[in-house]
Amino acid sequence: MFKSTDRGGTWTSISHELTNPDLELRSLAVSPADSNYIYTANYSRMFVTTDGGNSWKELTGSSLPTGVTYIAVHPRDPRTLWVSLRGYRAGQKVFRSTDAGETWANVSGILPNIPANCITIDPLSYGLYVGTDLGVFYSPSDNISWLSFDNGLPNVIVNELEIHINGNKIRAATFGRGLWESPLAVTPGIFSPIDLAGERRINKSLFQMEYIDVLTWRANPMNEPDKVVNYRIYQVTGNTETLIETVNPGTFQFYIRNVNRQIEYLYSISALDETGKESLKVYISVE
Repeated sequence: MFKSTDRGGTWTSISHELTNPDLELRSLAVSPADSNYIYTANYSRMFVTTDGGNSWKELTGSSLPTGVTYIAVHPRDPRTLWVSLRGYRAGQKVFRSTDAGETWANVSGILPNIPANCITIDPLSYGLYVGTDLGVFYSPSDNISWLSFDNGLPNVIVNELEIHINGNKIRAATFGRGLWESPLAVTPGIFSPIDLAGERRINKSLFQMEYIDVLTWRANPMNEPDKVVNYRIYQVTGNTETLIETVNPGTFQFYIRNVNRQIEYLYSISALDETGKESLKVYISVE
């Protein structure tokens, strides 16, 4: 396992050789809630680190069958995850763990006896989508009553699923039939702001010089008129998000004054509707 903190310019090993050379790692997932939790697997072995790669633990001795094809981690809980499984073992297509892989529950339900190639989770509704050799299946909120989700999609092998939450879309990469997209099964109540950007400015006066981080964004056109009642701006430190300010829906620029010019700051912003429901946060780092 290798990690880059400069967008791929340089790489650092964060693990020893987890498998022998003919069993290369095939799947990888970093927890959106806590990046110290990283899961990886090949078809026969699975591993987890809870400290960003300082130490690793093998999960193969748990109740998880072999044949992992894909890993999806819960958006808010780093210890809850799902895996999809290849092969033709009836009733063994999707498994869930709520304790970082120590134990597993079979949530395959009525999924057909075909390979499950990938799995992803809607970060707002927590609905699950599985790509199989015969299209896509959907399960609302981890309910094992899976539904076919392939209206207009040919009976094709689906190898990759990605959700674009601001566009209310799920996209599928197939074997031999190109890319397909569909609206999500559940429409989010409120969408995140878009085009978030940030820059650090210098404010000079006769008596002082201060550094200011300036955030700008745009309203998401997917939201209905007057849907957004506020935007919330947070500062992110490690796994903690501290609310800086709540601004009105006509505000699309915010200034954070007196920042340390030598420190990179991470910010997030979300939209809030009249019921108090908050959109998914979007993030920007400023340095």
